[in-house]
Amino acid sequence: MPLPYDAVVVPGGGLTPAGTPHPWVAARLDAAAAVTPRPPHFLLLSRGTPHRPPPTHPTRGTPIDEAAASATYLATAHGVDARSMRLDGWSLDTIGNAYFCRVALAAPLRLTRLLVITSAFHAPRCRGVFEWVFGLPDVAGGPAPPFQLDWQVTPDSGMEAGARDARLRKEQAGLASAAAGVMMTVTDVAGLAVFVFGEHAAYAAPSECDGAAPAAALDADARGTY
Repeated sequence: MPLPYDAVVVPGGGLTPAGTPHPWVAARLDAAAAVTPRPPHFLLLSRGTPHRPPPTHPTRGTPIDEAAASATYLATAHGVDARSMRLDGWSLDTIGNAYFCRVALAAPLRLTRLLVITSAFHAPRCRGVFEWVFGLPDVAGGPAPPFQLDWQVTPDSGMEAGARDARLRKEQAGLASAAAGVMMTVTDVAGLAVFVFGEHAAYAAPSECDGAAPAAALDADARGTY
């Protein structure tokens, strides 16, 4: 019998206009709920996307975070205890998913054995980014981090062939851009924080001159494609 995981990680994949997980995200969540033995933590990632405004609650009018929508799905569809769910309410793309998952959830909670579950179209870029982020030492030249990441790939449920092909092209471009850029220059978690909050278009402060995000961040991954 395999060793139990400290946590199952479900990266962001977007919400419908009604504020519910897309079918391909629901497939990830279904797989997460089926992990045996059930882990003590479910790390549900993503606030949303910088591409469009978030859906809003039908009565309160407040924004719906993707992580919160995923938590609602797990609780209602699978009876997962809300006390086991840890929500990332900060990230807006895959690099953000990995960064905040590591520094705000996994590291402080001492969760080292993780199962990451994502869709087939997203898996190559997600794996490339997560293994890079979780493999960085805290400081350059420091010891290797303790994390062990395993992977499970779920179907691209509900995604039409044309849309899937377009997403695959974006995923490939995003991974290639990151691999030739930030992955080559950032060597530790401190440097990653500098990149995320200083150069990444989704998180950095806007320019004082024209309100635009720093030009250095405007690559395929920094635009926040899932």
